[in-house]
Amino acid sequence: MGKKKKKVRKTEVFTLVKCDKNLIEAEWKFFTLNQRKIFWYIAKRMQELGYTKDSLKVKEILTPVETEVLELETGKFVKEKTSQTFAVKVNLDTLYAETNIGFEEAKEAFDKFEKTSMHFIDKENKKRISCSVMPRVEWENTKNVTIYMYAELMHLILELQYFISMNLFKILSFRSKHTLRFYELLNKVKKQNYPEFEFTLEEFNKAFDTNYKNWYDIKRKIIKPAKKELDEKSHITFEMLEKIDLNWKKRGKKPIKSIKFFATKNTPQPTLF
Repeated sequence: MGKKKKKVRKTEVFTLVKCDKNLIEAEWKFFTLNQRKIFWYIAKRMQELGYTKDSLKVKEILTPVETEVLELETGKFVKEKTSQTFAVKVNLDTLYAETNIGFEEAKEAFDKFEKTSMHFIDKENKKRISCSVMPRVEWENTKNVTIYMYAELMHLILELQYFISMNLFKILSFRSKHTLRFYELLNKVKKQNYPEFEFTLEEFNKAFDTNYKNWYDIKRKIIKPAKKELDEKSHITFEMLEKIDLNWKKRGKKPIKSIKFFATKNTPQPTLF
């Protein structure tokens, strides 16, 4: 029998999560809904503990180290700089209390983290690097898990100079990862004079990690449900404008070239059921 879940009192606490805008824009194959919630929980706790990119302890831990690399072509060892990992222990009872993610769901999410790739450019050494988000996960028991992340990912989490603030309660209440993705993007642009963003079909698929062939399916399966959930739960939502391809030469209805989304303020109207 599975572990019985405790009842969690749904009291909203306005907890801001600050994050570098580059983290929102990063090209990772990320995440399931529970993975996203865990990720934001870690970012929030690091922030509460006062860890920043400029913290002396963090600087010492995350500084690249020299590693001897064997060249298979020559058989020689050469010294190269390589990333260190940063270890974080997560108490699963506390995680459950804050995110309502139970043990089995957390285990599945952390297992998937090991298989989730991130890609970044090492500008100093001019290398393209691919790695798993959490290359190592250690389970002590059903109460604690220790995760390891590379320095580059931790730098993004700890970079608080340019940040986006989001309500953690809202993040954890969303039922769909696509709603959460919209919420991230809307918070990213809300301080602009004209808070908006625009996607072609290809750009939308890239931003939402989907592979739809037409706007009809995207509107039906992603945009409409996400807007409904934001309207019910969030103080920020969106309106949209379809831009038609006026250069389309074939007969029939002209296709949608792109969709522009406008961030708007909202008074949540929760449903009864």
